[in-house]
Amino acid sequence: MLTGKSFDLKSAIFVLKNIIMLLYFVRSGYVSPSSSRLNYAGNEGDYWSGRANSSSYAYEFYFYSSRVLPSSVNNRYSGFSVRCVTGWEGVGWAEV
Repeated sequence: MLTGKSFDLKSAIFVLKNIIMLLYFVRSGYVSPSSSRLNYAGNEGDYWSGRANSSSYAYEFYFYSSRVLPSSVNNRYSGFSVRCVTGWEGVGWAEV
């Protein structure tokens, strides 16, 4: 409730539509299909996009300290993560 302030619904909707949602990705590494071992945990992040490239390959979001590949393609048998943790910054009404 806004008490003692004028309320402009159009401006408030604009502000809410433009709040930035931050995504946090952990450098989880991956499980190798050939050795079944966890590789590069703490050094790189590998996340499936949820979209297949073919019957054997799928798109992934891959990153490490100096590089980000948002649509790399990799073998679908690789053990990559499929989730992310989200957080909101600046939720609420802002002065317009």
